[in-house]
Amino acid sequence: MGARRRRIMKSFKQTNATLNIGLALMILWVLIYIYISFSTPPSSANSSNRYKSPVKLAPPLQSITKLSTIPFTKVSHNEEIEKQLILSHPTDHLQSFSTAVFKPGQVAPKHSHRDMFETFFVLSGSGVFTINGVAQTVELYDTITLKPGDTHEVENPIDNRVDLRVLYFGVV
Repeated sequence: MGARRRRIMKSFKQTNATLNIGLALMILWVLIYIYISFSTPPSSANSSNRYKSPVKLAPPLQSITKLSTIPFTKVSHNEEIEKQLILSHPTDHLQSFSTAVFKPGQVAPKHSHRDMFETFFVLSGSGVFTINGVAQTVELYDTITLKPGDTHEVENPIDNRVDLRVLYFGVV
């Protein structure tokens, strides 16, 4: 194997590992947040009941949600774009956890959220995120994080041949 090919393969492996680590960290953060938000104190039936929760905790959610069972609804920023709302307002802070599909030519027009952080993860395809007036191409496995007040627009250009599918959540 030539030196150039070895360098390319090493670079690819490092990039792939970085993407996998980024995805794993994002999923881990969401799962930890959901676990903490919905965990309940242990049963006192067989314990001395020394555990006292300082706050009232939400009841646990069903642990498995099948994406195939969630109906498609419309995105508020553009009625032509479809999304699947996986979780909606399960806590005071997590506002939504959804997927959205942008067909070629579809755009979620420029908007901002006054008090919400938003994170997007590209599941398939590619597109353009314009954040505070700066357009950036995004592709498979890219993660986009927006702060409250960031003006943003999401577009799947008309010349793309595939849908842009993103997983996203909002936190206040």
